[in-house]
Amino acid sequence: MQLLRAVDSIGANIAEGGGRFNPADRRRFFIIARGSLFETEHWLTRAEERGLLAPHYSERLDDIARPLSGLIDKPGRS
Repeated sequence: MQLLRAVDSIGANIAEGGGRFNPADRRRFFIIARGSLFETEHWLTRAEERGLLAPHYSERLDDIARPLSGLIDKPGRS
């Protein structure tokens, strides 16, 4: 259940941050999304270690982490 909450939080915070006009506000939501991404990675890694998922499944999160980090580091309007 916690895994699903973390996954949902990533998209929800990216969406909310994208709707903000204030750069500091926007960045704050993207940082929260990144925290949820790391939590998701934790839960996926635990599931892999327990044999519930194929190995290296959590590595696919890099496809989200890289652009999200770019949004966080980008100055001004994203």
